[in-house]
Amino acid sequence: MGARWKGKGAEVKTLADPISEIVSQLQSSLISSNSRGLLSGMSVCFLKQIQN
Repeated sequence: MGARWKGKGAEVKTLADPISEIVSQLQSSLISSNSRGLLSGMSVCFLKQIQN
């Protein structure tokens, strides 16, 4: 059984960017957005704030 890809272009993106690079980009994005979350097991729950 082969890999299952979700979304158009997901396979190309995955092959082009190693997971460490994707994690690094996510970490950088979360830091710059000053995000806060609650760690629950292996998941993080984020609070969405509405800006006026």
